Amino acid sequence: MKGLEHLKIPNNLTQVLEEEGMWEDETFAPVHITVMESEFKGKNVIGFQLEFSPHENFNEINEVMEENGIEVDGYNWEGLIRKFLKKKDKKFEAKVIGDSEGETCVLWTQTEEDFRRLLGFTIEFISNPDNAMAILRG
Repeated sequence: MKGLEHLKIPNNLTQVLEEEGMWEDETFAPVHITVMESEFKGKNVIGFQLEFSPHENFNEINEVMEENGIEVDGYNWEGLIRKFLKKKDKKFEAKVIGDSEGETCVLWTQTEEDFRRLLGFTIEFISNPDNAMAILRG
């Protein structure tokens, strides 16, 4: 998977969002990136989101999950990534918002800086199945 330096959010993001409603990036496929305006807790915010289907391209980590009696779905993937984030930076993990469902793991933040950290940690997690083993072992 490509490194974080390949994330090229446009400098004119506000204009792009006004004109297009959202900005998307497939650079980190199978992780899909979307930046969009949305409402959160009654406020208009810009959401920097990553999402992926845990059923595609993650066979090694899925095998680790199944071997440990964990169903492979978006909710459980979010839980593993959150545990990894807590291990890396507990205060940062609290800034990450989840919107996962059975078929999709969805995590997002309200700032670009936090999103870059989230994406970096997520890439680190999914690039090495040993990270999942370490989380499952506690």
